[in-house]
Amino acid sequence: MKKLLGILMVFIALLFSQKVKADGEIEYRIVSYEGDLRIHEDNRATFKQEVTYEYESPFNGQYVTLGSAGEMPDGFGITGEPKITVDNNGLRVFDPPSYLEDLGDGYRLKIYNAGIGGDRVTISVVWELVNMTYPYQDVAELNWKPISDWDETIDCVTFTVATDKPTKTSNLWGHRGYFKETPRIETDGEGAYTMTARDVDGILELHGYWDSSVLKLSVPHLSEKALPRIEKTEAAIEKKSHLLLVIFGRAVPIAMVCLTGLSLWRFGKVKKALDCYSPKLGKTRLYEVPEDLSPLVLTSDVYQVSFKDIVENPKEGEIHFEHVVQAMILDLLDRGIVSVDKATSVPTLNIVNLDHCTSSDVAFLDMAFGNRLSVTLDKLFDDFQYDPNIMKRLKKQYSGSQLETEVRKSSQEMNRRIKTMSSAIDKAVTKEMTALDLPKIYRPMTSQESKKLHEASSLGCFFSLITFGVTIYFVMKVHMLALLYLAITVFSFGLIVLLGRLTKPYTTLGVITEEGRERLEKWQSFERMIKEINTFNAVELEGLVLWNRLLVYATLYGYASKVEDYLKVNHIALPEQFGDMDIRLIRHQMMLSTNHFVSTSDHVTTASTFSVSSGGSSGGGGFSGGGGGGGGGSF
Repeated sequence: MKKLLGILMVFIALLFSQKVKADGEIEYRIVSYEGDLRIHEDNRATFKQEVTYEYESPFNGQYVTLGSAGEMPDGFGITGEPKITVDNNGLRVFDPPSYLEDLGDGYRLKIYNAGIGGDRVTISVVWELVNMTYPYQDVAELNWKPISDWDETIDCVTFTVATDKPTKTSNLWGHRGYFKETPRIETDGEGAYTMTARDVDGILELHGYWDSSVLKLSVPHLSEKALPRIEKTEAAIEKKSHLLLVIFGRAVPIAMVCLTGLSLWRFGKVKKALDCYSPKLGKTRLYEVPEDLSPLVLTSDVYQVSFKDIVENPKEGEIHFEHVVQAMILDLLDRGIVSVDKATSVPTLNIVNLDHCTSSDVAFLDMAFGNRLSVTLDKLFDDFQYDPNIMKRLKKQYSGSQLETEVRKSSQEMNRRIKTMSSAIDKAVTKEMTALDLPKIYRPMTSQESKKLHEASSLGCFFSLITFGVTIYFVMKVHMLALLYLAITVFSFGLIVLLGRLTKPYTTLGVITEEGRERLEKWQSFERMIKEINTFNAVELEGLVLWNRLLVYATLYGYASKVEDYLKVNHIALPEQFGDMDIRLIRHQMMLSTNHFVSTSDHVTTASTFSVSSGGSSGGGGFSGGGGGGGGGSF
């Protein structure tokens, strides 16, 4: 389990790009911290710290701090000079230079003990403290934070607390904050305690009491008793810790599940209302063309995909660029606008009759043929040329922002031309659709529908933000609940993606109308028939006489080879206008042209967007209010 948490912490660290060690910053780890506090009968105390460092880079020395801030007994302080012992790689360092600095609310001891990467250094510091405990009538109370501000996480902490005079009336608690692992404490039953904790990266607080007899009668005692308050405080901390675990371990996850269910129910209710006219297909098939539309008009009106979108995303969606081009050429052949001359090694397309051309036909021919009336099938879109190696040449001549400018400039004209001619086709198609006065398939959402849809779908985003924040918190606390909330967060993000996909058709296309449902059902049934054409026998299709139009739409859907195979197997001849053309060969030759154009468009887009890459802790609650503080590190 801890290994999983470790992996999770690494993931979060990478996700948020935690700070990288700066040049010259010391790289080291604190292997262990052994503290020993012995409380004397005069309310003085001897505090010994033994800290072991392992270095990965050169260093100048170490430092430790001991504070007196916060809630500490009156008169608490540090007396005399601390005693220092240093071992470097197991060898004693005699009389290392040191400097004790008064910080106002404590002291910082710097030990000048230089070394190199690979060294293992153990420092031992002994402090003499006065007025260590609160001397009440019934008990002597210790409320102290010996660890609070270390620069690095301490792998293992062992802390011993004992009194000179044994007593059976005593207790000690260790606090690291809510959702932190509670330190393990052992006692000898005579007032001596040993506390252990691992991976200490924040505050470690000691709170305990000993019978007042451990202090001499000559020590001034406070007038009140404290044991009931101490036990009440610790009981409250334990109760709150348990309550928080119940809240975040059970209540919050259950609430999130319920709210997620509510969100999905609301979304489903809104979606059901919007889908009242959605097509209900089943296994229906239509054996005749629903409407005699050109491939460009069909693509834009029924499938709501513009030619510009197809050019920019040639392989995405159910309508592909190469299929649109092939279908358009077959459509123009079928309508007698172009013809095929097979006398040349590569068949040549000739524009022979513009009388029946629509504005979108003219715009398409202008883009595919250029200024020519004839073009071989493998030279369609031949006016669109862009050298894919130009970027390599420019990288040899320029660098930085100048390279970025030159690369973008190299593609500007071609990029503008592709976009201009694609937009011209779309404008012509839009005019034709208006002239045809086709029933609208989609209508815009009303403001009320839009509001309900976004309210229902945005709840998932809200939940994800909450759970993501809680997950990070528990990961930083190295708490097992991090795994639970990670699962909830992943589910929440999955919910966002799902609701986003389900919402997108309504925001981009709109809501299907009653007339739209009828048209969509016909076209989808027609497409199903083409897709399953090889499962039919000749009798089933003997009434289907418009093989020329069927082949055009089959090409648009990407099922041309299925129709061609069916025609061949059943010995069905193509109509007169196609003559004895090898449709499969024609499509193959056109594919060379479309692949060239797609490659050019891709290189132009890449060049037009080219850019040069540039290269103190809080415990979180759960403490008894002690003061003091202690930190350390290396320099």
